[in-house]
Amino acid sequence: MLYSLMVIAGAFLQTPEMPGDAAVVDLRIAIERDENLVAAISGLHPGIAEEDVSREIVPLLVPLLSDRRPRVRIEAAELLRLIADNHPNPLADEVEAIAAAVRSATTPASARCDLMDVLAILRQEAVDSCDDLRFVIRHGGVYERTRAAVALAQIDMDDDEAVDQLIVWLNSSAAEQRWTAAHGLSVLGSRAEKAGPALAEALRDPHPAVRAYSCRAMWRISQDPMEIVQVLVDDLTRAPEVAIVRPTSTSSYWIDHVVVAATTLGEIGPAAGASTATLLRLLDSADVVKQRVALRSLVRIVDEPEKFLGELLNDSRSHLRELADDELQRIRADRTE
Repeated sequence: MLYSLMVIAGAFLQTPEMPGDAAVVDLRIAIERDENLVAAISGLHPGIAEEDVSREIVPLLVPLLSDRRPRVRIEAAELLRLIADNHPNPLADEVEAIAAAVRSATTPASARCDLMDVLAILRQEAVDSCDDLRFVIRHGGVYERTRAAVALAQIDMDDDEAVDQLIVWLNSSAAEQRWTAAHGLSVLGSRAEKAGPALAEALRDPHPAVRAYSCRAMWRISQDPMEIVQVLVDDLTRAPEVAIVRPTSTSSYWIDHVVVAATTLGEIGPAAGASTATLLRLLDSADVVKQRVALRSLVRIVDEPEKFLGELLNDSRSHLRELADDELQRIRADRTE
């Protein structure tokens, strides 16, 4: 109780020097009182842009990975992943605790996936977690197994065990396992070069999400647009609005193969010029996410992106004018940074 009063008094008497300071105080109070932890963790998100704040947050968050409340564990794991994306160094001393949470049977699936992403970002500093990742590969759910294999391949660059497992899963009878495997290989890119032949076969998979992620993986491995572009265009032309792969009983993850296909065409860039007409049609989708993805991909494909966007500013369709204006502002802001 005395500690709580001292923390609260400090919060009133001191003027925070950084946006994250007040939020850190709120978390300390929430931990001491054992209440409102989810809200306190959420309030920390703006502060992680500052490395000093992240260093202060990490030791507070890691013990929460074993909290009795699943929602607290999920929020703590998500914030640790965001910190790893921005400032991984403060997490290097916490590998053992993070790996233990990855292996724990009580860790929620989404939290386990976020924590495995943290280990992958830490790479060689997380080498002691490899056995924990192998445990998840053997015993985890569909999506968890894939994330574990990707993390293991990124941490141990000399061991092809994880890539070999992803290739095996690419031939699974379960569509969800195949598309998560293809997604994993797309994340690994050139690290998964040996998967090239299996991915080429997967371009003829009956499931659109498998084909879309296999195209992305092949592009990142070979940088050869031949065949890939045509597969993506055919899929976008065939059923641009029938796109959602619904979750199975073992997974809560969703994937939209249209977004994956359109984004991959943008990643390919000018070599995907044959997809221009298809992406232009996607601009009239009822889904604003697909509209925005299609526009950004077109900007990366066309010869004169600013001229293309300028023409859209005079289009009769108001939603395209708004999207084009937003994209022009983004391009100009990127140029000034």
